[in-house]
Amino acid sequence: FHFSEEHWRDPTELKAGMTKRELDENRIGWDLLIDIDTKFIEYSRKTAEIISEVFSSYEINNYSIKFSGNKGFHLAVPFKAFPNEVNGMDTRLLFPDGPRIIASFLKYRIRERLRDEILKLSTPEEIAKSLGMKLEELYDTKKEFDPFSIIELDTVLISSRHLFRGAYSFNEKSGLVSIPLKRDGLSKFQLSDAKPENITEIIPFLDETKVGRNEAKGFIITAFDWHSKQ
Repeated sequence: FHFSEEHWRDPTELKAGMTKRELDENRIGWDLLIDIDTKFIEYSRKTAEIISEVFSSYEINNYSIKFSGNKGFHLAVPFKAFPNEVNGMDTRLLFPDGPRIIASFLKYRIRERLRDEILKLSTPEEIAKSLGMKLEELYDTKKEFDPFSIIELDTVLISSRHLFRGAYSFNEKSGLVSIPLKRDGLSKFQLSDAKPENITEIIPFLDETKVGRNEAKGFIITAFDWHSKQ
């Protein structure tokens, strides 16, 4: 099962070919979902850990983490955590631009730290060989290892009506279940934990009950201010 990042006033009114204005009128909000995609679970885990630290540094305490069902993780912040307006703009209308800007800001924030952490795990030569890539494909224009040559934060693919795999749904490729994790469970997670026979606890995902209004205000305003200077 896949779920909408956007919250709709009346989902039954959605249809193909709707204009942006029609979609905006129906949308009452959107959850931020950061989709970490890579071939290696350990690189994905390290990325999720660093993004979690960024969230915590902005005092975002009620975000969710879940295993994607294959090799990645999803980090999510409920819409309730964001302010009603960002720089004079209605936040509910800032989709898909809002999540794209935030994802780009996160890439900027974590780039150097992520690069150093990945290189502690493997050398560029080992990474290139395991992925069947040319070594030069792993480097940026400054001839430095680029972690985002092998790790994707889903930014370009974020678009209107964007969906993500629902919690406790099967991944059709791996046969594993997309399970939410406790905050301290990320470092301990093993792929075997996502086998259906090993799931013994139901953990909420995108639970708004503990989220404080404006909890992520400083974070989203900083992201938009950073973007405006680029």
